[in-house]
Amino acid sequence: MKRLLTVVLLTVCAAAPEDLIGKMFTFPQETKTDHVKLITPREEFKAITLCLRSFTNLSRNHGLFSLATPAFSNAFLIFKESASDQIEMNIRNKGISFFGEEYKLNTWQSVCASWDGANGLVQIWIDGKPSARRYCSHGTITGHALIMLGQEQDSYGGGFDPQQSFVGMTTDVHMWDFVLSPFLTVSEGVKMHLRTPVEALCILCGNSKRAVTVKTSWLQKTCHPYREADATSSEIQLPTCYQPADSARTHILLRQD
Repeated sequence: MKRLLTVVLLTVCAAAPEDLIGKMFTFPQETKTDHVKLITPREEFKAITLCLRSFTNLSRNHGLFSLATPAFSNAFLIFKESASDQIEMNIRNKGISFFGEEYKLNTWQSVCASWDGANGLVQIWIDGKPSARRYCSHGTITGHALIMLGQEQDSYGGGFDPQQSFVGMTTDVHMWDFVLSPFLTVSEGVKMHLRTPVEALCILCGNSKRAVTVKTSWLQKTCHPYREADATSSEIQLPTCYQPADSARTHILLRQD
């Protein structure tokens, strides 16, 4: 019998938001059915940043995050290869592999990935350590998006292979419709996973200073103008807030289907 695991609502700045504090998804066995299905009203993506935390003892291939549209079964895919140091990203059905990644078994770790549709560049971070930026595919992802945790979509909403299923735990799934600054991804996005909930990540920054509550149990944090440190500086002053050029860019709302 098909089992659909429960997913909680990710909400930003809503009147009564739910959150993932203290919650996680457990995938206890290899299967072609168990999965978490998330949907979003967004039907156009020009860029994506995705962060999550995972815990597994799998040494075989397995999907960590699968976003598909009617046009692209691998519109945005993070896929762990069987090689211990290899992670693959697929964008718009085109793949690129990253080697030398410290993907550890039997421990919680943060995995972040970004894609910029304007130039096609992709990058990943494992526990805050960045990969080289690589070209994968440029353009736009359009259409009704289906997001799966626990399974990799070989077809839109299906085509599951038990040999590619995820076994373990997943938590803290966050998605943005823009590319987070590399400094922010390391300093704030990973803090969100590795430290306490009071390390609040400021998502929306207007021209005036304001506080944004991302999670109900997080402390509010006031945004400050984004500043990028000189890469040659011996002391890198990490930014406290990312200020996108387009204030409409946000932390994406994901909900259960």
